[in-house]
Amino acid sequence: MVKNIFILILFTVTLACGQTSKSQYTNLDAKIFQQQAAAQNIILLDVRTAEEYNSGHLKGAINYDYNGADFEKQISSIDKTKKVYVYCQRGGRSAGASEALSKNGFKSVFNLTGGIEAWQQNRLPVVK
Repeated sequence: MVKNIFILILFTVTLACGQTSKSQYTNLDAKIFQQQAAAQNIILLDVRTAEEYNSGHLKGAINYDYNGADFEKQISSIDKTKKVYVYCQRGGRSAGASEALSKNGFKSVFNLTGGIEAWQQNRLPVVK
């Protein structure tokens, strides 16, 4: 009996030590993203190019181009204790950016599924 318990504990410890930390973020549809991103003390991050951002963006969003050379440096300046809401044009770049944020220690990261296109299809406001 003691031997079986010891083997079970050893097996559990071995599995736990072998797991790598997975990055995690939450995908949200446009309506829920809008509701949650309206909260105070959050970061709203547009990861499109400056040209895309200037053509219309969500009110209060900051623009860090996911494909820009400074993206990693830019996200390092964000307060990791704040919730970060991320979007792009269709959802691909923001998923990559959400992954990068999560891997860099951000605990509360939310991705807009379908990007600003889904936002606009839901007739939600943008600013230019």
